[in-house]
Amino acid sequence: MNLALQLFRTQNRFLSLMDPKSALNRATNLFFTPIRHDPKPWEEEAEAQGNRIRLKNGVSAIVWGQGPPILMMHGWEGRATQMAGFIEPLTTNGFQIIALDAPAHGRSQGQQSHPMRFVESLFLAQQTFGPFYAVVGHSMGGGCSLYSALEGLQVEKVISISGPANFQNLSKRFARFIGMSKSVVEKFVESVEETVGIPFEDIDLLSRGKELQQPTLLVHDSDDEEVPFSDAQNLIKVIPNGRFFATSGLGHRKIMRNSTVIDTVCNFIRNDNDDHLCKAT
Repeated sequence: MNLALQLFRTQNRFLSLMDPKSALNRATNLFFTPIRHDPKPWEEEAEAQGNRIRLKNGVSAIVWGQGPPILMMHGWEGRATQMAGFIEPLTTNGFQIIALDAPAHGRSQGQQSHPMRFVESLFLAQQTFGPFYAVVGHSMGGGCSLYSALEGLQVEKVISISGPANFQNLSKRFARFIGMSKSVVEKFVESVEETVGIPFEDIDLLSRGKELQQPTLLVHDSDDEEVPFSDAQNLIKVIPNGRFFATSGLGHRKIMRNSTVIDTVCNFIRNDNDDHLCKAT
């Protein structure tokens, strides 16, 4: 942990003890306000190959190729162009890719976001491009893709890469990570649930995973420091038609650029079969 982060956490710990209300406001604002990061050169090259469009409510998307549509959603503080590794192998196999910028991310409008904003964007894309052959999500986008499939997104296959299994636990991890006291963490979780507008139990993938009927692939790295590997290990046990591909040494972000991961996901989309995959038991 670097010195700046240590200092930031110490400040938050002190604030949460001396002024819990201000600490709660700080945590809530940080949680719902993503930082927009500039795309890397390889992302800009990928975007140049597609067509940038704007959907309703200020949601921006990029479209590549023609054929059965595949919907893609990045993670928190991510952007559509981070899905670039999937463009060539999927479009050359006759698929169309629609990659979204979630609200307050990339080129989409807005200053704040949360999981239900991601979900709303997925359903918004369905109005123009659905039904989908597959949906691929990374991190927050993975968890929201799974939830959207449970809530009626018209999609034949679901792929979650480094996705959370429980949004309540995700909220707790965030508040603890930034150094908030136990009492502020508890109030923060309540505040997040109120803002999202849906009880956490209704979006708990661990309890609802058994309802998922589509062929589903979970991909997760054992060295992920942002979303625990155990999330995928536990979630795959309850998904009826689920498969699990585990990696190591890639962490939370490099996994999206790994050729083996990309090949595994693309093979799953094409035919459900891959020697690397382990059936859920």
